[in-house]
Amino acid sequence: MIKHWFAEFISTIFHPVIFILSIPFFVVYRQTDSGLYALKWTAFTSAFILIGVMFYLYGRFKGYYTDHDLSIREQRHSFYAMALISALLYFLAAVFFKGIFFPLSIIALGVMLGVIVFELVTYYIKASVHFAAVFGWIVAMWLIYGITPAMASLWIIPLVGWSRLTLRRHTRSELFVGALLGTIVTIFTYVLGRYLFDPVV
Repeated sequence: MIKHWFAEFISTIFHPVIFILSIPFFVVYRQTDSGLYALKWTAFTSAFILIGVMFYLYGRFKGYYTDHDLSIREQRHSFYAMALISALLYFLAAVFFKGIFFPLSIIALGVMLGVIVFELVTYYIKASVHFAAVFGWIVAMWLIYGITPAMASLWIIPLVGWSRLTLRRHTRSELFVGALLGTIVTIFTYVLGRYLFDPVV
């Protein structure tokens, strides 16, 4: 019982939404050195994440989703469709206010790519979004701030992996696919951002 409770606790505090919400702060802060400005755009991001959360809650209320992890693979398709709409709105809003070269515009493109990739992969395997978020976040920290913060965050990987396996939400292969996709999408988004900001790189 305690083991199960602790695994639930780990899965909750390291939920993908937490990582997704924190990335805009770290990216904008890196670009501007302004914590207040970074918090403003983090709040901006949270409004679009809220769209996905509300859609999920509506789905739970209607019985479309059986649990908060969307453990049944087939139930993920409608959620990914709504997540893609939210990401598209996020992208359009970021471009409208700050232009295509704003970091959040690039992040929004990355999120859209990630949602599309996970939607396609879901037809074959229930890739772990938790692990994708963890690996994506650590890789992002490495690319943006260097190896030290990334290495300091590696302990999260076995902890989240253990929790997902203990709760029987995923298999090892699903964790591996999630980690691989999160890494690839993050690196692609970073390279795209570098190209848009500095095409000669």
